[in-house]
Amino acid sequence: MKRWILGIVGAICIVATAAVAPEGIDSAEWELYKEDTGVQIYMKKQTCNDEANGLFLEYVLIKLVNTNNEPVDVSWIAHRWLDNKPAFDGNSEDENSFVFSIPANETLEGECAQEGLSEYKRFTRKTSTPILSDLELAELTVTLK
Repeated sequence: MKRWILGIVGAICIVATAAVAPEGIDSAEWELYKEDTGVQIYMKKQTCNDEANGLFLEYVLIKLVNTNNEPVDVSWIAHRWLDNKPAFDGNSEDENSFVFSIPANETLEGECAQEGLSEYKRFTRKTSTPILSDLELAELTVTLK
């Protein structure tokens, strides 16, 4: 009975963490975040330096892969944690909401400082600034067109 309960608790823990950014938030390689209705969502960290302006940053980039034979809309609300503390209050979600349209069998890949498809992670040459410790794409919705 004890093993059965521990198994259930373990399964719940795995399901509960499935919607939170993967360990890949610290990976330079694309890591699968979630798959929903034929759309794969990946994340990776990327160095994004602007040497001319003295900015040395890392971002978390997001890639959306539509494996459907029809276009889709993908939407979410970005919930960020900075230094392990929520950086959202639930009252200003409009400014953190994003919608992207992706043609059939196409990929949309984020670039440095691209709104919605990249998130500031940290300054690489400053230690006194907040660090993105977690990212959740809350209320993630995929709609076939």
